[in-house]
Amino acid sequence: MAEALDRATRAAVDLADSAAAEGSRQSRSTKQQLDHWARVGRAVSAQHTAARRRVKPRWPVAFHSGN
Repeated sequence: MAEALDRATRAAVDLADSAAAEGSRQSRSTKQQLDHWARVGRAVSAQHTAARRRVKPRWPVAFHSGN
């Protein structure tokens, strides 16, 4: 896989502080920890979306909100 370029961005102070603490415990930099959490979140979100696509056609019409 080609190495992705980084893009400057801002993170909430509490999130960056938590990432620094957890990253230290996991031998990761703050950036590496934030990247890790983002990838985990993306994977969980993708699983949730796939499950929703399987279930949504069976939902009552009242529950369809366009999401």
